[in-house]
Amino acid sequence: MRVRQYVYFALKSDGVSAAEMTARLGIEPDEVAIRGSRRAEPMIRPASHSWKVVCRQPYMTVDEQIDHVLDRLLPAA
Repeated sequence: MRVRQYVYFALKSDGVSAAEMTARLGIEPDEVAIRGSRRAEPMIRPASHSWKVVCRQPYMTVDEQIDHVLDRLLPAA
């Protein structure tokens, strides 16, 4: 059985939009959700705004995936 693992860093907020998070951080996210928006999958409307940097690259160890995400976040530090 093949293991599918991934690593992500997420910010969530009821008041700060994903666009504002992007502007404040100066980093483009891989995924966003807009509070109350309609989506095809899943059918549930997000309860909050979210902003994510994700690493789903196969054949990497978890440590390598974490390093990849942290490297993406480093410019905002």
